[in-house]
Amino acid sequence: MTKEIIFHLGDYKTGSTSIQRILAAQDFSIPGRRVLFTARENHMDLPRSLYPENRLFARQKEIWETHAQAIRTSDADIAVISAENMNHLDPAQMQAAVDRYFPDFSGRIRYVTYLRPHADRIVSSFAERRKLGEFFGGMAKLHTEILDKQRLFYTPRFTAWKAQFGPAFHIRPMVREHLFRGDVVHDFFRFMCGSEEFEIHGDTHRNESLSVAELLAVSELQREIKRLGGKKIASRDVRHRIAGLLQEALAVLPRKADLEKPRLHKALAARIQDSYREDAAAMDAAFFEGSPFADALAGAKDKALDAPQSLRLGDYYNDDALRMFLAIAAMLGATVNGQDTLAENQIADRLEKIRPQADPSQSGD
Repeated sequence: MTKEIIFHLGDYKTGSTSIQRILAAQDFSIPGRRVLFTARENHMDLPRSLYPENRLFARQKEIWETHAQAIRTSDADIAVISAENMNHLDPAQMQAAVDRYFPDFSGRIRYVTYLRPHADRIVSSFAERRKLGEFFGGMAKLHTEILDKQRLFYTPRFTAWKAQFGPAFHIRPMVREHLFRGDVVHDFFRFMCGSEEFEIHGDTHRNESLSVAELLAVSELQREIKRLGGKKIASRDVRHRIAGLLQEALAVLPRKADLEKPRLHKALAARIQDSYREDAAAMDAAFFEGSPFADALAGAKDKALDAPQSLRLGDYYNDDALRMFLAIAAMLGATVNGQDTLAENQIADRLEKIRPQADPSQSGD
């Protein structure tokens, strides 16, 4: 039987994909120890099967038992279960699932999650949601939406996890200077091994974030697919797959120059600081050595731009490129949604909307 289980409770844009790829490919070496990873890519089926509204809910027992049986019958030292967004489960719900499907591992399970500080999380959420076709506004609008729904007040959520799992629950700050070797994959392996006696052989930066220009291009594709198909046909899974493949292709192709990534502007950074100052201090006091979250929040304005970045596609591509890009977007959208013809007038109207404006101040956030 496997000696220990680690649940990696992934969060948005905290290197979960890189960790999972290294584990799935067994692209590492740990002298005298064996690590089991029971998924081909990740364990997203486990948390999804716990939600009654998810299609996998009816298969919950089958899904959890499959992974549990593989872990029980293995002679590995450590089994890792890794899924993005698992830390959004109700911790009591997670405890119930673990008690039901892993009853013989009591006292031999650890839980770890990586968490971005507030300002960085808003930037990463903006990039991720634009890429996936779930949001088409600017960062200021996203900040307001997140604040209204209180999604980034971390302390209540993670205090509940700590109360449920006690010393078995760990949070690591997704802050480069607080990560082992400045890298989340190496940091995870040190946490997993409890030592520095390991080697990573694979690329730990495969899921590199997109530039603003690349992000807007992918977002435009998603907009067209969603417009043509609506929510029913252009499903979340389809859009996520398209975004993932596009990002992977862009990562393989070399860039001629360093392109600007999404960044806050100073006025918005100041608003974010005002909104989350107390929560950052509370997180530091409850979970971290030092003050990584308060420091990151305090430094957000210093890293910010003076003015918002343009979110107009035409400010990054010339007219010929825009024409070709819109044609490809329309073709891909129609193909995905099983349509034989294009709405030519809508393509032309869209071209006018994404061309540069005479007043650049109207192009940003």
